[in-house]
Amino acid sequence: MTFFYGRMLAQLKNEMLNEDSGASTHLIELLTSIRSDELEKQLLDESEEYQNCIKEEENSEAEVKSRQEMTDTLPRKMVTRMRF
Repeated sequence: MTFFYGRMLAQLKNEMLNEDSGASTHLIELLTSIRSDELEKQLLDESEEYQNCIKEEENSEAEVKSRQEMTDTLPRKMVTRMRF
């Protein structure tokens, strides 16, 4: 079994080194496709993480604005009560 495996590797090496062989072109296309898929997945994951951070930031800003509005109206109500 080892003999056949070694012979298969030697044949694969010869085909890859032979510029006339379509195997080297096919192998390059296959590796490029795999790497492109990996990069696309990585970029999609990073984009999703970025979008989540943006949503968290928007939620935080909305919460701060809401609290600020509450604190702005609170003193007015207290002043109005003190006058009467």
